[in-house]
Amino acid sequence: MKRGESANVAVRVHPRSSRERIKWDGQTLHVWLTVPPVDGRANARLVEVVATAVGIPRSAVSIVTGMAGRSKRLRIADMTDELLTTRLAVHGDA
Repeated sequence: MKRGESANVAVRVHPRSSRERIKWDGQTLHVWLTVPPVDGRANARLVEVVATAVGIPRSAVSIVTGMAGRSKRLRIADMTDELLTTRLAVHGDA
């Protein structure tokens, strides 16, 4: 993997949940957050949760599209799509 390469992932956010969790269905990462979507708190928490789940620093995760909606696209810096899929697979239903 070359430095500067990045992976992209579609995300569906579920704010105001009773507990935080993530689920990878093979195409979309579903993220349940306890925080409300107010003043960017849900976006900030989304970045933290995804970074922790994938084992990377928060600074490597950025929201590319969907800042104000529940459907988003994230860019993960210095990671291939294949590596990201492998790391997210542990959060699937299988």
